[in-house]
Amino acid sequence: MSNGLIILLAAILPAILWVVWIWWKDKYQHEPVSWILRGVAYGVLSAMLAGLVNGVISATGLVPEEPQGLLPAIWKAFVGAAIPEESIKLLMLWLLLRKNPYFDERFDGIVYACCIGMGFAGMENIIYLFSNLDRWGTVAITRAIFSVPGHFMFAVGMGYFYSMLYFGDMSWHDRSRVIWVPVTLHGIYDGLLFMASLGTLQTILLIPVFYVFCFLMYRGGMRRIKEHLERDKNDPNQVAYHSSENQQVTVATDVTYTFRVAEQLFTISGKESWLMAASNYAPFRVPDEAYADADKCFAIAMQSVERFDEVVGFEHFFTDNSDPDMPRIEVWQSHDQWLFRVSQVADAPVCCEIIMTKDFKQATLSVLTSASLFTMRFAIDNAAMLLFAFATSHRHILEMHASVVVHEGKARLFLGHSGTGKSTHARQWLAQYHTAHLLNDDNPILLVDEQGQLWVYGSPWSGKTPCYRNEHVPVAAIIQLAQAPQNIITDLTASQAYAYILSSCSGLKVLHEAMDGIHDTISSIVLHVPVKKLQCLPDKQSAQLCYETTR
Repeated sequence: MSNGLIILLAAILPAILWVVWIWWKDKYQHEPVSWILRGVAYGVLSAMLAGLVNGVISATGLVPEEPQGLLPAIWKAFVGAAIPEESIKLLMLWLLLRKNPYFDERFDGIVYACCIGMGFAGMENIIYLFSNLDRWGTVAITRAIFSVPGHFMFAVGMGYFYSMLYFGDMSWHDRSRVIWVPVTLHGIYDGLLFMASLGTLQTILLIPVFYVFCFLMYRGGMRRIKEHLERDKNDPNQVAYHSSENQQVTVATDVTYTFRVAEQLFTISGKESWLMAASNYAPFRVPDEAYADADKCFAIAMQSVERFDEVVGFEHFFTDNSDPDMPRIEVWQSHDQWLFRVSQVADAPVCCEIIMTKDFKQATLSVLTSASLFTMRFAIDNAAMLLFAFATSHRHILEMHASVVVHEGKARLFLGHSGTGKSTHARQWLAQYHTAHLLNDDNPILLVDEQGQLWVYGSPWSGKTPCYRNEHVPVAAIIQLAQAPQNIITDLTASQAYAYILSSCSGLKVLHEAMDGIHDTISSIVLHVPVKKLQCLPDKQSAQLCYETTR
C-alpha cells in the first residue's frame, strides 16, 4: 500500500467511524445509505466553500494570520472559522433536508448534520495531513482525538436544534439557536487553542481548560442524542412504528384495521407489521367490531410481490411527473379498473402498484417483498390518499394541499404552491399566538355539512411534519399565500377563489362525475367562507394582519 493511500485512510477513517456510529445509533429507522452518502458529500462541499470564504477573509486582512493577544485570537476563532464554517454547514443541512422524504424523526436532524460535519472534517483532515507530510502521523492522531469529535459535536448541536425547530418542539423565537449554538461551541474550541498558542504560560493555563471544555461538550452532545432518541420513542405519532421495528420479522398475522377520517370509514388489510409501520393512522383507528357493518368509503387489501411486471391489459391514461422531487404517478385504465404505479421521486423505480375498481371502493395495494418499512408506509399513504380523494369527491369533501392553524376555536387554511411558505407562515402564527396550534401541515380535509357549514379535519397525511390530529373545527377563512416585500391582504373574487381552491385540492379531475362533485363543493365554499390573498413577509406581523382581517 502506497504511503499516500495510508495518509488518505488516516485522514478519513475517523470521520467514517463517526458516521457509521451515528447511523447505527438511529436504531428505530435507519436512514438510507444513499442519503447518508449525500450528506457526507454535502459536508465535503461545505469544506471547499468554507476554504474559499476563509481565503477571501484572510485576503482582506479581516483576521490576523498569527493573532497576538487574547482578543485577536478570539476574533480569528469566530470570524475566521466558526461563523463562516458553521453558516455554510447550516446552508448545506437546509439544502439536504428541505425535500428529503426520509427526514421524519427528530433524531434524523442529528444524523444528517453529523454526516455533513464528518464530510467537512474528513476533507479538512486530508488538507492538514497532506500539508504536514513530515509529521502526518502526529497530526492524524491529534485530529482524530480532538478535531473530528469536535466537528461531530458542533453538528450534534446544529442538528438537535434544527429538528427542535422543524418539529415544533421549540418556540420560533428561539430559532437562532440552530446557528449560534454550533458557532459558540466551535468558536470557544478554536479560541482556546489559539490563545493557548500565544505563549508557554497560556499553554499551561488553557490546555487543561480546553480538555475540560471538550469533555463537557462531549457529554452535552451525548445527552442531546439521548434526548432526541427518547422524544422519538415516546412520540405518539411514532410509537406504533417503533414497535413494528422489533416485530417486522416475526409478525405475519393478516389483520384488517378500520379508520375514520372526516367522518368517512375505510379499511386496510394486510400483515400486522405492515400496518403497524403506518403509525400516523393510529389516532384515526376505530374499533373494528363496532363498525363491522357500517358503510365503508373504500377498502385496501395489501399484498407483497417479488417484482412489478410489464403492464398488460391496461391502457396508459397519463403520468403525473411535474415535480422531479415529488412522487411520480403513472395512471392506467381498463374497462373496469384503474392502475396506479407510484415511484418515490421522478427518476426512481416503481415502489408500489394500486389496482382500483372504477367506483374506487375496492383496491389492491402491491409492494415489493424487499420493501423497507419506510417504503411500506409511503405505499400505504399514497394508496389511501388517492382513494380518499377519489371516493369522497361526491360527498362534499375536498382533500386539500394546505397548512392549517387553529386559534380561538376556528381554523385558517393557508394555500400555496410548494415553497411558497405555508409552513413558515403557520409557524409565525404559533409564535405570535401561544394558544394557537397546528392541525395539519399538508393534507387537511374540508367537509361541507348539511347546513352549509365548512369544517376542516385533521388527517393521517401531514407531509414531513408529524401532525396527525383527529379533530375538526369550523373554518374562519381560506388564505392564498404569496411572498412579497410587504404585508398586504385582499379579498379574492368568487372566480379567483374557485380557481385557487380547485388547484389546491386532490382528485381525478378528468372524470366528469368526480369534477361535478368537486365543483359543487367548491361553489358552496366560496359562497359561505371568506377567501383572501395574503402577500406577506415571513414575520409575525403577517400573522397578526391575517388574524385581524379574518376574525
